[in-house]
Amino acid sequence: MKESDYNLPQITGISQKQISYAAEMRNRYIERNKRQIKQTHELLATLDQDVLKEEAAKHNNTPEQFLREFMRTVMFCESAYIALTSTDAREIIDNVK
Repeated sequence: MKESDYNLPQITGISQKQISYAAEMRNRYIERNKRQIKQTHELLATLDQDVLKEEAAKHNNTPEQFLREFMRTVMFCESAYIALTSTDAREIIDNVK
């Protein structure tokens, strides 16, 4: 898979320079971590949204909060998750290395 196959969200930030830097970091991360990116992408594609909502509610979290915590603590792929889903330049710069 190549980067364009992931339907990545548009990055937003405080300046075009920050956005460009975050996009460059994300692209490099994806290139260097193809296997983990592919596995994380496949996992996200198979998620049942209703089950995700139910599990999040059980833990008093939003689905996004629950999924992020799950990716960090259970799947150990938080950086891949951020690379694939984040729209925030600062979050990408801070977490995708």
